[in-house]
Amino acid sequence: MNDGSHGTELLIPYGRNHCEREREMAQSYFYKDVLPFSAMVAAECTNVILNILFKAATLKGLSNYVFNAYSFAVSTLVLLPAVFIF
Repeated sequence: MNDGSHGTELLIPYGRNHCEREREMAQSYFYKDVLPFSAMVAAECTNVILNILFKAATLKGLSNYVFNAYSFAVSTLVLLPAVFIF
């Protein structure tokens, strides 16, 4: 009997569960390896940028205390929405 479904199992050899497992493994890899590395690189870039800004600001006469106050104020404004999102 030729009902037109002959050979369709060759198109999807592993089935839907195999694709879902691969997707879950890819997400697991992303969260375990890629995300921490990206966060570390972002933190180091932020540190370098702050050091450059600090050097430029102190050469122009800005006080260390004022620079720290501005840094804490900006970081508070940037991180405060994270409290409501997460």
